[in-house]
Amino acid sequence: MKPIKKAFHEQVAENLIEQLKQGTAPWQKPWKPGDPLLTLPHNPTTGKRYRGINTLKLMSRPYSDPRWLTFKQAVSIGAQVRKGEHGTQVQYWKFTEDRTQKDDSGNSVLDSDGQQIKEQVKLERPRAFYATVFNGDQIDNLPQLEIKTPDWNPIDRAEEILQASHAVIKHGESDRAFYRPTTDSIHLPHKHQFPTPDRYYATALHELGHWSGSETRLNRDLSHPFGSEGYAKEELRAEIASMILGSELGIGHDPRQHVSYVGSWIKVLEQDPKEIFRAAADAEKIQDYVLSLSQTQDVVQEQDNLNQLLMQNTAATATLSPDLVTVAQTLIINTEQNLQSKANEMDKDPSSELESKLSHQETHEKHGIVTRRYLVVPFKEKDQAKAAGANWDNTAKSWYVGKNADIRTLQRWLPENVSAHQEPALNPEAEFAEVLRSHGCIVEGNHPVMDGTKQRIKVELDKPGEKSGFYVAHLDGYPAGYVINNRTKSETHWKAKGYSLTDEQKAALAAQAAIKQQNRRIEQHEQQLKVAAAIKELLLIAPIADPDHPYLSDKNARPGDLKMVPENADAWPTDSIIKIAKDWKEAKALREENPSNIVLTAGDLLLSAQDINGDVWSVQTIQPSGAKFFVTGSKKESNFHVVDAENRGLTALDAAPAIVISEGYATADTLSQALDAPVVAAFDSGNLSKVAQVLHEKYPHKPIVIAGDDDFLQESVNGINPGREKAIEAAKLVNGGAVFPTFAPGEQMSLRLSDFNDLANKSTLGIEAVKRQVGSVVRKASEHARDQAKDEKLQDTLKPNKQERAQKQVVTR
Repeated sequence: MKPIKKAFHEQVAENLIEQLKQGTAPWQKPWKPGDPLLTLPHNPTTGKRYRGINTLKLMSRPYSDPRWLTFKQAVSIGAQVRKGEHGTQVQYWKFTEDRTQKDDSGNSVLDSDGQQIKEQVKLERPRAFYATVFNGDQIDNLPQLEIKTPDWNPIDRAEEILQASHAVIKHGESDRAFYRPTTDSIHLPHKHQFPTPDRYYATALHELGHWSGSETRLNRDLSHPFGSEGYAKEELRAEIASMILGSELGIGHDPRQHVSYVGSWIKVLEQDPKEIFRAAADAEKIQDYVLSLSQTQDVVQEQDNLNQLLMQNTAATATLSPDLVTVAQTLIINTEQNLQSKANEMDKDPSSELESKLSHQETHEKHGIVTRRYLVVPFKEKDQAKAAGANWDNTAKSWYVGKNADIRTLQRWLPENVSAHQEPALNPEAEFAEVLRSHGCIVEGNHPVMDGTKQRIKVELDKPGEKSGFYVAHLDGYPAGYVINNRTKSETHWKAKGYSLTDEQKAALAAQAAIKQQNRRIEQHEQQLKVAAAIKELLLIAPIADPDHPYLSDKNARPGDLKMVPENADAWPTDSIIKIAKDWKEAKALREENPSNIVLTAGDLLLSAQDINGDVWSVQTIQPSGAKFFVTGSKKESNFHVVDAENRGLTALDAAPAIVISEGYATADTLSQALDAPVVAAFDSGNLSKVAQVLHEKYPHKPIVIAGDDDFLQESVNGINPGREKAIEAAKLVNGGAVFPTFAPGEQMSLRLSDFNDLANKSTLGIEAVKRQVGSVVRKASEHARDQAKDEKLQDTLKPNKQERAQKQVVTR
């Protein structure tokens, strides 16, 4: 019998385990500054270096040339792979694909030139694909390798990074170097104790790698004690990151101080081969984060230079670039506005309007949302404010007027009675734009949008219509944000570096941020109410879903109480915020004409989302292709859909012995058919915990079972399995159970199966396996709940007898 080929991650892990035992794993090799081998594997035709696990795999091969390219790429530059040479496999992941647009008749849609129009579709299950690359040592006629000398001094660059990080670094350790999470501080020997400056900075940057894992930065788990498996995993990430940083900066790499971890690393990889993939991905995040510190510092320095010019002579702006002139003008305008605002505040008598601006009550409600009156209280004045009745909002990190507060005393801390805070030394939009560019994002148009909303953005190598970048940023309080390039997987958590604030200014920023966030919540809720009203009207006229709808047929799912966007929208009110299009072309045109409206396409399925009281707040639209979208501006969090053969909705759960929750509709319907019981669809893994908690509050005595997805494909890419992790998290919150599909040997990987709908329809095991696997967990949970209820009832019956015995003892005495 032909042996089964091992999975890619197993091959990589086994090879690295053997190299670890021999001391030849990539991050075990010492590199000196200026060593040509310090150059990381890269593709000379694209100019990009390989990342993550591909970096480690290529570095583990016995070649001295850092260049790797495919056979075709070699031919394209006039080179030739030598006959008999064997290539090395690298792995990539595909998250989208181009599909030809079809009209209602199933024919291809053509453009004005008669060419088929392509549309990019997000794949429900990302696909792995592989490429075979050859090293420069295996190729003839390849141009001579040229190692470019960096245009910076490695030592100076390393020092800049340490300074820009603002990390607390304490010197004086005799022979130890470590990061202490409890104090968020790095501890090192004195510089003169290191043999060379590059050894000092390599060690410092290694500890800075650990420092990056703080919950306020990259948020890794640093709680494991020395010598534990978790501690070894963190050291593996930091050591790989040190190797990459050593190459990027040119300061070299010295692995000698971490030789003691080799045994632990071997044990970790033998138990879980995928750990090397997760470690490599985290190491890339560490090096991206550390390098971004100096990039931000460069922008800060440029702005400092600008400020100096402005102070010396405002006419100096005539010599600046157009972009910096704009920044300069903005700073001047903001300064003038702040001075005028301060003058106005000095002329005002705040006590005359005090009673109309403050409420004696701690909170009040607007549209069901609790609101508060926030205060600007510096840290050194917190005791005075607290004594006057101010309360602390731990979420908003700001003080607010409490119930029965001394209003006359608190009025001094009202935001309108506090002078406006100074403007940042650096324009946050310009600073964040540079961060976006450093991650390959193409900053154009209205980017960056810094209002706290999620944004998509084009990145380098994107095709027309693609937007592989994602970011979210805000200007409230301390400007901050997050960016990820989904093509390269580089990401950064960003905080503005341009601030130098007093305690008073920090308090003002916190209060202003709390007020903005509160107002935003109110506006969001008002929009959600408006959208919900329109959705309810639509559901009243929407026809019942067609059982032959392509999505339902593909998933072998029942239509249940699903509805469809009506084909005939003639009777639909023209002033509604919901617009109905006949096809995708009309939908595109309507969205361009009505950017503030919701546009739905006729024939798409409508899956309602209701809250625990049965009120509908949103709908998920499902296209024939299976693509799913929630209505823009609607509320999904904590809402769900009950799948039941009799379409009884929420009331179907009243008689159910247990509550089963899954992610999507098709999976919930499969489970409902297999168990002959109602099942709750939470829509996605991120909503599982919220839905489980609200149902647990309503049905505290019913056991809850989470039937989770197994997102093994995502796990192999970035080490994260959201389906499994979120299901376990939700089960723990409600003291419930979690169950995941188990497929026949080899099926899950070869057929890319992940959920119980796959198990029922694409696995050889079929729906009977769903009945066995989930049914057994539900039965055990129900039996346990019944036994627990009996014990509680027995305890209740015994309580009076205990009280009677106690009374008799008193009488006897």
